[in-house]
Amino acid sequence: MKHLAWILLLVALAACGRTNPPSVTFNYTLDPTLQPEPTSIPDGPQGPRPLAAVADAQGNKATFVLDEVIFSPKNQGELQDFLSRYGGTVLSNNAVPAPPPASGITLDPKYAQPTEYLVKIDPTKLDVSTFKADAEKAGLGGTFKISSDGGAKLLALIARALANGQGASANFVGQGDAPGDTVLLQTNEGGSNNAFAWPEFGDTGSRANVVRAWQFVAARGVPRRPRIAILDGGFWLDAAGNSLSADFPTTPLQYDFVDGDYNAGGTSPWTCGGGACPWHGTGAASVALSALNNGTGAAGTGGQVADPILFKTSADLYQVKHAVRAAIGWGADVISMSFGICNVDPWCDLANVAYEVTGFYNAFEDALAAGRVLVASAGNEGKNANAVPCKLDGVICVGALEKDQNTAIGYSNFGSFVDIWAPTDIHAVYRGDTNGPLFLTTFGGTSASAPFIAGIAAMMRAYNPALTSDQVKNILQQTAHNNSPDPKVNYYVNAFAAVLQAAGNFLNPDRLEPNNTPAQASIPTPGTTYDLSLDNGADKDVYRVNAPGYSRVNLIFNYPDGLGKLSLGNGLVKESGCGDTQLISDKTQANGRNVIVDIPPGNSLLTLSALARLPYHFLFSQVPFSLDPDALEPNETGNTAASVGQGSYSATLHTSSDVDYYSFTATASSAKPFIFNILSTDIPLTVRIFDGSTEVFVGSTGPDCSSLPVYTFPAGTATYTVKVSASAGEVGRYAFGLGAFSPPIPPLISIFGSLNLWWINPGDPGIRFLKGVKEGFLLERNVDIRSVQLGGEGLHLNLYSLNGNKIAEGQPFSTPGGGPAGERIDLSSLPAGEYAVEVVRTGEFADGSVRLPLVPYNLQLGVGGP
Repeated sequence: MKHLAWILLLVALAACGRTNPPSVTFNYTLDPTLQPEPTSIPDGPQGPRPLAAVADAQGNKATFVLDEVIFSPKNQGELQDFLSRYGGTVLSNNAVPAPPPASGITLDPKYAQPTEYLVKIDPTKLDVSTFKADAEKAGLGGTFKISSDGGAKLLALIARALANGQGASANFVGQGDAPGDTVLLQTNEGGSNNAFAWPEFGDTGSRANVVRAWQFVAARGVPRRPRIAILDGGFWLDAAGNSLSADFPTTPLQYDFVDGDYNAGGTSPWTCGGGACPWHGTGAASVALSALNNGTGAAGTGGQVADPILFKTSADLYQVKHAVRAAIGWGADVISMSFGICNVDPWCDLANVAYEVTGFYNAFEDALAAGRVLVASAGNEGKNANAVPCKLDGVICVGALEKDQNTAIGYSNFGSFVDIWAPTDIHAVYRGDTNGPLFLTTFGGTSASAPFIAGIAAMMRAYNPALTSDQVKNILQQTAHNNSPDPKVNYYVNAFAAVLQAAGNFLNPDRLEPNNTPAQASIPTPGTTYDLSLDNGADKDVYRVNAPGYSRVNLIFNYPDGLGKLSLGNGLVKESGCGDTQLISDKTQANGRNVIVDIPPGNSLLTLSALARLPYHFLFSQVPFSLDPDALEPNETGNTAASVGQGSYSATLHTSSDVDYYSFTATASSAKPFIFNILSTDIPLTVRIFDGSTEVFVGSTGPDCSSLPVYTFPAGTATYTVKVSASAGEVGRYAFGLGAFSPPIPPLISIFGSLNLWWINPGDPGIRFLKGVKEGFLLERNVDIRSVQLGGEGLHLNLYSLNGNKIAEGQPFSTPGGGPAGERIDLSSLPAGEYAVEVVRTGEFADGSVRLPLVPYNLQLGVGGP
């Protein structure tokens, strides 16, 4: 955003102490519709910091803190006087903090002394009585709008300080328009790796729907970062405890309960199914926590939101209970355990006694009482088992699904204690041996399924940290898929639905809100990409596009298809008065839409909506174009009148003195009346029709073009001349039509309503304009008429018999040589006779109760040929 000219003056005056400001005039008004974006900053040292806004005559806007001043005193006495006068409190100063002792940097003493102070002002001490005089004395000229009385008082204080030779500025808040990552359409995990394409995260096969959950999190933002404690062994860290994978924080929180130190690195002391699994802990951590979209490694289910705590254990009773208690004390939200103790073993009964004696169960009970979420793997013996910790109350026990299926994988344990099922063989940073660095591969077993759920639980806790382990389990089950053909699989996870229920089915309002109505419409800047959202299913985003003259508008939208479809309502349409926008192109592709519209001078409105919350990026360009003489020129006099036949035409009055004359022969009867009508116009028009030298009709659109002239010719055949002129000498574009029509006979009324049906003949001009939802035609089929062909954006072709039966629908058709695509109906097999043709809008722009963009289209009868 460009800075306002006088804001620059504020800075310059504060810095330079200008003594001879120019002679200027200053004025301001309060405009409550001018809203700061956002309305407050939530993280102030004394609570939320309210904002105000100021705009210049060109509409450039800046936002500032309502009760803060940046003050640069000449000495401490001036500072104390300023504080006393305005009830000020110093919030901060610009003294440079000392560098860390180990940095080797020696700070120049002058930088340790403050020269500037951020001061919180008492608003009751402010007034605007001398605002104008002080601003003009300080050289602050121009006409401005200010969002509130409080904002005006704060700026008045600044003007007063500058007029008195003091250094002061409002505390302006920066804001960017570049797109953020709220619209997540793919990830970059290095090379050509896109986690959206990995099947374990998609909406088919195991149907885990993690991609949609990620997209929702990206759009909603992360209000807090939960921690996942990975109780495991085999973490890929260096001797200093730093991660050797860029997918994790440089130095994650960690502890080694095996060696009793703060470095959890090194290979695992465990075995897995009797074999070595040296980096088991890293595999589990990667499934839950690998950073998303960071150009390397993998993508953890909770990688957007959560941070790791790595606890290395030998999975023995003492170390596990110690690690669980430590996870409580270190603030873990989720505790992930990819192991089982005494799993399907006759000695488990004796072990259960040991658990009670040693307080093993107590550690888990303490974790649940502290509100932690506990997740554990079911085990890989393929049996109906009751392993610990999976079988414990409050622990979410996770079974593993067959790859890309919704059935249990053969080795997964099962039974009533399994609460939820999840994919396995997850892309992860892992290695099954110690022969080199870890790399992107897959990590399997129920050891992968448990952290898969742990990461989802972390997403849920990011939005609702009060969720207990049982509540997380209940949400996972309530939102899960429950239609597996495998009787062992009761619930298999739907991450998106679970996160949505935990977080609430909404997004945060974007920075342009409120803009739900035309009165609140936002005015976007051409060439700017906006990162926005429809925050719920009832939200609407209304935009106003202003065109001083004719222009072509290119609207580009990107949004995640998985979260919903973006609706453009009735399209970009003229807000009021004369004029129709013209839809040139409307192309929908995966995760996006591109609409091109020509708009006339004045304001046009676009209303966006969706059935549910939806983030989107919005970019538009606006290229002016001039009105050139139309193809029927020169026709400024009766002698040069353009000869036209029945059909539709587009024309321009391209200069203030331009008039257009047309000459044609009308053949009318009671069965086939003949009319001339104005279909659309961007300016008020007057139409005069002459039979020879006799004026037989004069009609006007009215100043708001609410009445489009139409004339029905008397029966018979005669040649007429039509004169079209601008009622007040404006320049603009219009469309007209002439030809024979018939009212619909009763069987066709249910299709066409009260629309008149135009007769169409071979050789008629092809170009036409659809203003409403549909248009109807009649044709008389003979052996020479072989087809009817339609070319137009968002239109469909239907053919009916006169008794109202649909005979055929248009089929896709491409013009030879790469011309525009459209639809075509083959008539060659039909018997001779009369038929009705319907041209109807498809998709969104088909609501006849609202104003719609004008759609130019081509309709022609094909003759001859095979």
